[in-house]
Amino acid sequence: MQRYLEDLALWGFNLIVYGFDIHKYENIEDPAAQAMLARMDAIGRTAKQLGLDVGLGIAVNDGYAHSPEAMRADWTAGHDGYTHELAATIIWNSAPINPARKSCC
Repeated sequence: MQRYLEDLALWGFNLIVYGFDIHKYENIEDPAAQAMLARMDAIGRTAKQLGLDVGLGIAVNDGYAHSPEAMRADWTAGHDGYTHELAATIIWNSAPINPARKSCC
């Protein structure tokens, strides 16, 4: 990865942006999540040493692998303007407003 970042810097790139997909992990303490965070830290530090700016992108409604179903978005057809079943979705996405949910958190 370091060599790739060096090449990007030489090609004139000035920013690297990467994301942390929390839906792949049970929670932030998950050993796999911690390993990914350590890798992201190493990538970010290397990029900064090369003079690149670093950005983090994240889906604001992403949820952990076992997030409560009551917090998840409803992707079925027939509401919110959807007229067809979606071909694919990420089932962990949470819904900020879900009428079935009695309270927020």
